[in-house]
Amino acid sequence: MTETDCDRHYEVFKHFLGIARAQVQERHNSSALGQKRDYALRPGARPLRGVIVLLVLIATKCRDSTIRWDAISILRTLEFQEGVFRSYALGLYAQRVVEIEEQRARQIMGTTYKDTLTCEDVPEEARFFNVTLEVNDYDYDVGTLICAVMAQDIDTDASIKIEEHEIVFSEVAERIWS
Repeated sequence: MTETDCDRHYEVFKHFLGIARAQVQERHNSSALGQKRDYALRPGARPLRGVIVLLVLIATKCRDSTIRWDAISILRTLEFQEGVFRSYALGLYAQRVVEIEEQRARQIMGTTYKDTLTCEDVPEEARFFNVTLEVNDYDYDVGTLICAVMAQDIDTDASIKIEEHEIVFSEVAERIWS
């Protein structure tokens, strides 16, 4: 299985993004009207349950720029916490992962800029199949993304290549997303 296999789920990503957007809009509308809902009586029906992780998955696994940047935009504006997951922080994480992947794809394609990338534009060797965030123990604004990618050189014994990329959350937060 390769990361390009995720492309077949494009319509599912798009569908779930629409559901997440509708839930966020419902939450925003309720808050704007001063309405509070008691979902404790029906915890399974609580809006936004699981939406943060779903949006991170869409942003990092769907390689269509429009969809992934829309997911990041929702994460960064949501101001929602689900367990240990904070939407804004994970939005910054996803944004940095997407920036690196899209930059890699553009380098491989030999172009410095293309407004939006489609799934077909992002080759396997530009895609991360696993990314782990390691936060600096002394400065929580700085971390390292430990990224696993398929090796480009098929003559090597190792089929997985590990890369490390710095993430400075305050710098990512200052960048305007698409």
